[in-house]
Amino acid sequence: IAAQTGLSELEINNMHRFTLGHKRVVNMTKGGRAAQHFVMCIVGSPEKGLLGIGQGKNPQMGKASDQAFSNALKNIDTVRRFQNRTVWGGGDNMRIKYGAVVCQMRARPPGFGLMCSPTLHHIFTACGIKDVSAKMYGSMNVMQALKALGHILHGGSKSPGLGNGVGGPSLTTDKGRGMRGVEEIELERGRYGVEVGSKITRI
Repeated sequence: IAAQTGLSELEINNMHRFTLGHKRVVNMTKGGRAAQHFVMCIVGSPEKGLLGIGQGKNPQMGKASDQAFSNALKNIDTVRRFQNRTVWGGGDNMRIKYGAVVCQMRARPPGFGLMCSPTLHHIFTACGIKDVSAKMYGSMNVMQALKALGHILHGGSKSPGLGNGVGGPSLTTDKGRGMRGVEEIELERGRYGVEVGSKITRI
């Protein structure tokens, strides 16, 4: 795992780890009922703003948890944070519908804290977001909520209705991009920087 993620064993051991969304699944086979445990796990580093979500399935609960933890480490990615404490934007541009779950987040001022459900609280704590208000509508399915938050917080998975970051609608060509970073938004507004080669230089 350390070789695949580029993280040291010490960093992996010091990561926040939460096991959520456990359920027992029974499949009917020709040999009878085969029971398995399905587990979802989230890992993160508040200092570096990393978040990973993984799932595992195994007849033994312990092995299912280990498999979910291993998959979460493989899916770990950076979460863009404003001032290293809250999310970028709020309202409709931080709203996502995943299955029957609708989640909406809003950035809050320093010292506001986390005003959200326990499931979302674990996710924000893992990736180092300290000031945010979030609410889930529709289904309270924990597994769908975890996947929805992973889509909207991670770059590279464009969520519906996210927009282009400057008030415009989401474009078909932007599919799969995820949330836009502050450098890209500032460059498009043309007030804070100029692009020199592959780097953005602030002026």
